[in-house]
Amino acid sequence: MMTYPQFRIFMRNRSKNFMASLDMTLEKERLALENIAKKNATTYPKIRTGNLYNSIRAAKQRKDNLILINLNAGGDSAPYAKFVEFGTRKMEPRAYLRRAFDRVDEGMEKSLSRFTRLYLARGGK
Repeated sequence: MMTYPQFRIFMRNRSKNFMASLDMTLEKERLALENIAKKNATTYPKIRTGNLYNSIRAAKQRKDNLILINLNAGGDSAPYAKFVEFGTRKMEPRAYLRRAFDRVDEGMEKSLSRFTRLYLARGGK
């Protein structure tokens, strides 16, 4: 039988393992999001300078009990990124970021659900 201090240590380690495994799963999703957005930026719109492509970044950050994945493009090298994404009066929106988000979002719930089921089924190992 486990003592209370042993139980506390066990639960703390299990929580760390869960968060580390979850972090790895979300890192895969972050990379997929960035890669899909970059692929979208090569087909519609087509690449001219590569600045837009190179400016696309998906970043994962922790905030309190939340893990956020942000998808960004633009900056000094591609200040026109928002116009390409949302369009202008003279240009249709290309939605290269939105299309990437929609594609990854479809599978995110399934991926996290599968992760949780597998994690619980194998007892956090």
